[in-house]
Amino acid sequence: MALAYAMLAALLVSIVSLIGLVTFFSGKDLHKRVSHILLALAAGAMLGNAVLHLLPHALTLEQVWITEHGVTAGHEHHDHDHDGHDHATTGGAHVHNHDHGGHGHVGMWTAFLLLGGMVSFYALDLLIRPKKGDDRKESSEGYLVAVGDGIENFLDGIVIGTSFLVSVPLGIAATVTIFLHEIPLELGDYAVMRHSGFSKMKALLTNFLSGLLSLVGVLVAYLVGSQVESFVFFATAIAAGALLYIAASILVPHVRQESQEGGGFQYFLVSLFGMALMAAILLFE
Repeated sequence: MALAYAMLAALLVSIVSLIGLVTFFSGKDLHKRVSHILLALAAGAMLGNAVLHLLPHALTLEQVWITEHGVTAGHEHHDHDHDGHDHATTGGAHVHNHDHGGHGHVGMWTAFLLLGGMVSFYALDLLIRPKKGDDRKESSEGYLVAVGDGIENFLDGIVIGTSFLVSVPLGIAATVTIFLHEIPLELGDYAVMRHSGFSKMKALLTNFLSGLLSLVGVLVAYLVGSQVESFVFFATAIAAGALLYIAASILVPHVRQESQEGGGFQYFLVSLFGMALMAAILLFE
């Protein structure tokens, strides 16, 4: 029964991806005026989602993973014995017997995975970007956003499925939180796809298909995620890196370019609003 509830909740969240319908029947001029605002909103929401939601969650999962598997960050901190001041003396000079095993840092594994997500999407961006003289209309930004959004929706499904495994009330709470933060993200994703050259129908269907990956995430949570804790940890950190790359290297430059014609402060405020939405959702978690 919990699986049925989780699948229904994931389907409800997926329907948010159809929010592009609010602009589906609008004129071209109206869409052009609104799309730049939505790009700024998407940039802020993606940055806030990656830094305030995915990254802290990955850091928490890393500690669980390290504890359960006895994994270290690769190097330990300096172990200085200052209690007994155990110093050797050579030629009148004191030589400290310090253990220089390296430098360990909390969150190092998360940092590597975060970087891996960014580098992977950097490579994908270069790979699918149209070459000079290519007559393809759609640019790579739309496809990158679709992939990044798909990963995030997949993770949302894992969160929903895992929450319902614990209890139905916890699953409902997780669903409400995800539903709220998906509204600005999906609206922004649709705007990015339209801005990159997707037709209204193609952007709408691509966004919806991406949203349906949350259903796959629920199934994975039941089949794999509930048994292998490290799976969620790796996927969460990589997704955070992917969203950071999309927001910082694609969306923000677009907003900067549009701000040359004026309205830069307005775009900045809209991006801050997107971040504030992600911060406000923390109150419900």
